[in-house]
Amino acid sequence: MQKLTPEQKQKLTESANPEETPNETPDPLVLILQTAKAKQQAQLDDLQTTIDALSEDFATRAAAIVETGLRNSYQLARQKIGAIDIRFFDLGETLPTASPLQLPEATP
Repeated sequence: MQKLTPEQKQKLTESANPEETPNETPDPLVLILQTAKAKQQAQLDDLQTTIDALSEDFATRAAAIVETGLRNSYQLARQKIGAIDIRFFDLGETLPTASPLQLPEATP
């Protein structure tokens, strides 16, 4: 790989600041580097745009999945709650027996 000479570095710096550029023919190596830099910048910009779009798509899809899951859970809960047999309230029957709740003893 060829290293830049101080003159080439100066020309590259001057070409980055067009208002200071003299009316010289630019060094071909500097032009190659400027072209490569511009191409890389364009590719990075395209990558950022693509990642932003993928991020938005992911967030939209994730939100839709969560919303669908919550709606399905709500509907399933309503069905299960609606299926609970509470006829014993209407018929005056005794309530079903439940296992006694045992609390842990407090230690002093």
